[in-house]
Amino acid sequence: MVGPDRGAARRLRRRSAARRSFCFTNVSTHAPPFAGTYKSVERPAELVFDAMGALGTVRLESDAGTTRMTVTIRCASAEHLAQFVKLGVHEGTDKTLDNLVVHVERKR
Repeated sequence: MVGPDRGAARRLRRRSAARRSFCFTNVSTHAPPFAGTYKSVERPAELVFDAMGALGTVRLESDAGTTRMTVTIRCASAEHLAQFVKLGVHEGTDKTLDNLVVHVERKR
């Protein structure tokens, strides 16, 4: 997320050199924070995390001069997925990626 002016803030707390926890919070109170622990960071290609009982993966791959990002969130059950949808996790993820695009474009 790109700063509180974009409607969100990210706090990182180090638990150890190998594991980091994270918490994405929205300025509005429509949903609880999206919090978890990074399981693996393979720079620059892959990030794996546990969050709210789900396993997430972010992969970056070179694709004809551009970068392809694939984000997956694997829920434990259909009910777990339904709860994520109800909380708007997909909307928060979409906003996070929009903020990332804005951030990258400013750096160019």
